[in-house]
Amino acid sequence: MATSFVHPRLGPVRCDAAPLLAADLVASERPVRQGSVTVRDGSTDSDSLLLTVTYLDREAEVHGLGIAVRQDDPNGLTSAERLVRSWIRAVRSRRMLVVDTAPLCAGGRRGLHMMMDAAGESSARLFVIGAPKAAPADLATLASRGAVVTDDLSEVPAGSMVAFPAHGVPAAVRAEAAERGMRVVDATCPLVAQVQADAARYAARGDDVVVIGRAEHAVVNSLLDEATLVENDADVHALNGTRTSFVVDPGMPAEDAARLVATMREHVPTLSGHHFDAWCYASSNLIHTIRSVASASDVTLILGTDADTDADCRKARDIAAETCADVRVVNALTDISAASLARVQTVGLVPTLSARPGLVEELTDALSGLGPLSTVPRRLSGGTTVRENAADDHQPDVHDPLLTV
Repeated sequence: MATSFVHPRLGPVRCDAAPLLAADLVASERPVRQGSVTVRDGSTDSDSLLLTVTYLDREAEVHGLGIAVRQDDPNGLTSAERLVRSWIRAVRSRRMLVVDTAPLCAGGRRGLHMMMDAAGESSARLFVIGAPKAAPADLATLASRGAVVTDDLSEVPAGSMVAFPAHGVPAAVRAEAAERGMRVVDATCPLVAQVQADAARYAARGDDVVVIGRAEHAVVNSLLDEATLVENDADVHALNGTRTSFVVDPGMPAEDAARLVATMREHVPTLSGHHFDAWCYASSNLIHTIRSVASASDVTLILGTDADTDADCRKARDIAAETCADVRVVNALTDISAASLARVQTVGLVPTLSARPGLVEELTDALSGLGPLSTVPRRLSGGTTVRENAADDHQPDVHDPLLTV
């Protein structure tokens, strides 16, 4: 498989799509080698034939595909011809829309950086109370610095250094850590901390506290000691209190929370709750960005491990499927076939937390070898966000909605 070749008339030819073709051969269990090839008088230095496809980019640089096959290997020649013909149908000018919103919110990234720094700078072992949400590679790095994740503070020796991740911990855990003289790295997201403070304040004045959120979100566990969870309309109608205040799980899409608040106001006319400025819009921004990309794409590629086992990957796939008929999960170049790109003019790319590091760049380079490629990052931002720099104060920023294309 030619990674580049020198054509006798065209000169040097770049073959950026070589990894895609090689992956195609590997998937069909055929041996393949990649390397640069020089053509002389129609044949290669190794007395093989080179099957090629070429095109010029906007700067008149030559790109293409090239497969070298021995002249005395008729079966290999047939396979090479079939492969080249299949990928010719995928060669065209196209654009790629990339979700430019990070899979992990700024509060999560801020918390991760704080824990990384604490684990790397201290000689003492860092105990993280509750599994932080992060990319597998980042979790591995945190572990390599000696950090230990535990769900039970009683397993941590007194006086140890402990970290509260971005999703926070219950008030009882904070109190126990202080009582046992532990050194605390508080990486709680500022918006989560505000929700916790509001819930405690409402409970202290005698209100029935309601958390609008999702049971699977870790932050909800830090609130349920003094609150009731509301996930849907049925939960709203099961409420019996007359003096009720609400807080919103920061991981809850703002639109879903607003709809439930409206339903609660009909059921509990005296309802009160924390200010809309305290709501987190990270989840909403990501959802709307994915929908924007998917709705404009012929095929949407979800970069991640497995939608059946990975919640973030599954969520991204389901959101994209609302507006795009062809949604595929991609973990490696072997997941891309010529047929999946034939007649595709616009490709949507949605990275998730489980995406292999460097996969976006690999895929971008490979697709650029199948014709002139225009890459367009897309991001919808607005509402309340968090400063990522751990050195900043704990106040959120408020921005006007903005679609950046």
